[in-house]
Amino acid sequence: MEIYTDAQRRDEVLGTLLDTYRNNAYPFNLKSTVLPQDSAHLPPRIRQYPERFAFYLFCLCYFMCATDSITATKCMTKLYKEHPRMFRPKYAARMRAKTIEQRLTAYGLGFREDQVAKWWVTNAKRLVESYDGSVLVLKGHINTYEDACNHILSRKNGKGFFGFQHKMVSMILYYLMATELMDYFHCPVPVDFHILRITLANKVITTDQGPDTDMYTDEMLSAIRKTTFDFCVENNISWLELSNAMWPFGKAMCRYNPGNKTFQPKGYAARKTVLVRNIPIWTKTEKVNWEKSCNSCVIKQSCSDNIGAAEYYRKGKILLRGERTDPTEIQDSFFGLANVYIVHRASLIPADEPDQVSKIGAQAIVEIDQL
Repeated sequence: MEIYTDAQRRDEVLGTLLDTYRNNAYPFNLKSTVLPQDSAHLPPRIRQYPERFAFYLFCLCYFMCATDSITATKCMTKLYKEHPRMFRPKYAARMRAKTIEQRLTAYGLGFREDQVAKWWVTNAKRLVESYDGSVLVLKGHINTYEDACNHILSRKNGKGFFGFQHKMVSMILYYLMATELMDYFHCPVPVDFHILRITLANKVITTDQGPDTDMYTDEMLSAIRKTTFDFCVENNISWLELSNAMWPFGKAMCRYNPGNKTFQPKGYAARKTVLVRNIPIWTKTEKVNWEKSCNSCVIKQSCSDNIGAAEYYRKGKILLRGERTDPTEIQDSFFGLANVYIVHRASLIPADEPDQVSKIGAQAIVEIDQL
């Protein structure tokens, strides 16, 4: 797969997002765009204890994969209030992973809790063995992103810290710098799903592949890290500020695009979860969601593709579903009184088999919920 970066498009899209963020314009004036490290979400007075605060942020990174960041921070705060010693690496290194697992589950942090509990203990031990049990001592060895990868990135030779790949390396650096526990230097933004979606949907980065090719590759992640890093360096822009603009924007806006919606009709089954893509027919509800997302978006002129979150969080893939569409007056007047959901009579259409969607036709079952 060949990957192409459009630097001019990048500067236009990211520049527009930054201007919107700096002006506190929609959606950055919404509560949903408040950042995880906002004092309202953190334990009271934790900033008075830099060592504990740094390890708190270090452990918070474990939950930046499939858990809402605000929810994770609030749950971590409750855990900290009841079990503060867990946030002292020298104490955590002596804990049983099973005890940590039980506490994570009890405080709403039950995603991969068995694995995270092992990371919690093992990484605390590595901090004790190599950095005197202190994230602040660790950061003293780091002056560049390359230094950070050398010390933090998990590797097969036992170096680094479990669970920390490139995104989480940027994530812990972001938290430490944003809370002024670490001096600033340029880094790539933490490339999560929301940043991937903005970059790909707006064609900042394109490929020679068609729709429904999995874009979640090491090469794609590396290309996005590089182009965001270059953008900040070339324009003398803080990567922290760029992260603040891109990260919450995708969560606040793109999630409501009807073309990104997905049904999970048979319930959750990990990677075997059956996904059914929504086909917008512009019901009243869909138009309301479109109004507060696509139609209110400052970068809608460059946004051309639907990219659902379900394929990423359930299948581990990033798929371009096809062209993003807007409602028409004809569709709105015809379907404005009902929510219409289309499913296949014989078997629900998996979201990663888009060619089947066009074959629904007369075989479809239409379920109507009056508004």
